[in-house]
Amino acid sequence: MTHDVELAFDCADRVVVLREGRIHLEGDPMSVLGDPLLTEAGVEPSTMHRLSLGLGLDPPVRAVDELEEQLRARGGPTQ
Repeated sequence: MTHDVELAFDCADRVVVLREGRIHLEGDPMSVLGDPLLTEAGVEPSTMHRLSLGLGLDPPVRAVDELEEQLRARGGPTQ
């Protein structure tokens, strides 16, 4: 159990988000991160997820090495 969103979404295979002591969302990290109900629970998506969406990556990436790989595949800068 953690309140560290970055850690939870980077390391977990399954995520449960509680709101007022009850399960609000449950699923794999990418599904939960993409669910609009996440912010209703007072949780902001991870920085990597927001960056991925801002760059138009679909599906969003979970780690820096995945981001670099996606950018290389697009022919974009990686440094």
